[in-house]
Amino acid sequence: MGHGQSLAILRAGQGRFDEARALLDAGLDQVKTHPIDLAQLHCARGHVECLAGDLVRASKALTEAEGIAETSEVSITAELI
Repeated sequence: MGHGQSLAILRAGQGRFDEARALLDAGLDQVKTHPIDLAQLHCARGHVECLAGDLVRASKALTEAEGIAETSEVSITAELI
């Protein structure tokens, strides 16, 4: 997990959800061409959204991560979290 993703989760833990989302949004362009990193970003987004209480958004983010894991043939539990 990248530093921006870790910081986003930290900010979400502090209740600073808009800032956490902005950090993840900023990192999206950097990882779009790297499937594993993109899946990790989606996992972090799922974590942030769960902390924010938005389970629909969290589920969507984790579904995106799972889809990338399936097409990249990586283990969702071992390599993405």
